Parts: sequence; structure tokens; C-alpha cells
Amino acid sequence: MSAPRSGFLAGATLLAVLATLRAQTGALTEASCDPLAPPARAVRGVHTLYGEMRVERGAPAQVQRYATLLLRALAYRFALPSPLKLAVWGGFGYLLDDSLHRPDSAWVYPDLPLGAFLIINKTGTLRRLVLVQSALVPAVDAAVLERLRAAVDTAELPPVLLDQVHDSVVLFFETSIRDDSSRGLAGLDSGTIVQPLARVQLPHVRLDRLPRATRGSARLDYPRRAGKPIPADGQVRVQFTVGVDGRAAPGSLRLRDGSSPEFVEVAYETVMRERFEPASSGGCPLAMVVDASFKFEHYFQAR
Repeated sequence: MSAPRSGFLAGATLLAVLATLRAQTGALTEASCDPLAPPARAVRGVHTLYGEMRVERGAPAQVQRYATLLLRALAYRFALPSPLKLAVWGGFGYLLDDSLHRPDSAWVYPDLPLGAFLIINKTGTLRRLVLVQSALVPAVDAAVLERLRAAVDTAELPPVLLDQVHDSVVLFFETSIRDDSSRGLAGLDSGTIVQPLARVQLPHVRLDRLPRATRGSARLDYPRRAGKPIPADGQVRVQFTVGVDGRAAPGSLRLRDGSSPEFVEVAYETVMRERFEPASSGGCPLAMVVDASFKFEHYFQAR
């Protein structure tokens, strides 16, 4: 590609970080296809649902302590709807005691990728709770948020820990299901506190294919500022759910990291207009949570 007359070459490459496994071929059936129905072989396993609480950078140690106690209060009263029905798949595991185990294939189990911002007043009362990533099951979203509100309102959290806060504190809460039961509370200086919330029994199905973009790597519109390409590199990491229809599911897109709002906006627009082949198991499409990275590179070329 030749450089434009201005001497600038703005390049942006979408790097979809969708871990690659050897795919089994096979056409997808209707979206209503049930990957758990016979003759599909499904097994069940027990996993841990974790909650994570992140504090703002530079927050006082007392605020981190408050976040730790809040997460523990949530774990104490945590409950999910029963029977538990999850719509998103995303956890990977190998069942070593399975006679059908193959080194080139993995089992996948459901995930609960929920994220929310909490804005808490200096007095310890909840000012606002904003859901930014949905588990795509309204009953599950409502149950988790209800317990989160109750945890903030508990008398177990001393407001004195927020004395150094000017007006309010912003915390970010997220959930995920993992099979690593060794995870526990993170160090207070890490800015992220991790707490097991519940043990859940989940179905596992053999994964045929991971989600993949139908157009592969694509050129992106390079962000502009004041009518000119931004003279800097940028990177954006997002998480979202690829639905069974091959689109990013509404309410599932969440920012992991971003260089600036202009880069983030381009990344968001690209994800929402992209089309994917959904994950599949036994010929049935699966909605699956994925991570994607966008790398923007801006080069100066002399004439």
C-alpha cells in the first residue's frame, strides 16, 4: 500500500484473539438446536463462580479494605436462581478421566460474564449501580444485582473506611466461572480483590469450533482528531459475546483496556458491525464470550 501524499500512512489491524483449536467440520443447524439433547454426549462438572472488585488507581488502602469487606458480604448472602440456566459458553476444560478425550479437542462449559459499576456515597449508601455487561439471562442479572445492592446496604461495612473519599467512590464488579479453585483474595495493593461466591454444577459439551470473524483480519478506519489521523499508536482490548446469530450480542460488549476514546470508539463500531461464525458443538451453534484486541499503528514516511 503506497503512502498518501501527506506522508502519513495510517494502518490499523484487527487482531481477533479467539484461541485457535483444530476445528471439526459440519454445518450449523437452526439456532434452536440444543447442544445438550441426545445423541449429544454431555457430562457435568463442578466449578467455582468468582467475584472480582476493582478500585480506582491510587485509591487509599481504606477504600481497598472497604471493597474487600463488600465482596465478602456479597459472598455471605450470595444466591443464584435454581435451576441455574446460563446462555453464554466460555469456560474451557479437559476431562482427563474421559475415555473419549483427545489432545486436539476441548470441552466447554457455560460462563457468567456479568460486569457492573457501583458508585457509593461517602456515607456508605449506594448512589448508582450500572450494569455494563449482561449474562444475557435477565433472571441471573437481576439475582446478582439484587445481592450486590443488599451487600452495600449491610451494616457490616463501616462508612469510616470512606472518610478519605471526597464525595463518592467508584468500584467495578465482575463475575466469571473458572475451574481453578486455587484462586483466592488478591493482595490489597493489587487494586483487584477476588472472592469465591458459589460452587456451581455445569454441563460440559465437546467443542467443535470456536467463534471466528467471517472476514478475518480487516483494515480499520484510523481514528482522527481535528480532521487529522491521530499521530500515535493505539491499542484496545474488549470482551463480548458472539451470539448464535453470528453478531455481537447487545449488552455484552465491555472495554478491557483502551488508549483513548477515539480508538475505543472505532473498536466498538468494528465489533458491532462484524459478522462471525458462532462456536458450535455437535452441529449446534453456541453463544460464546470472547476477547478481542485491536492494534492501531501510525507510521510517518518521508517522501
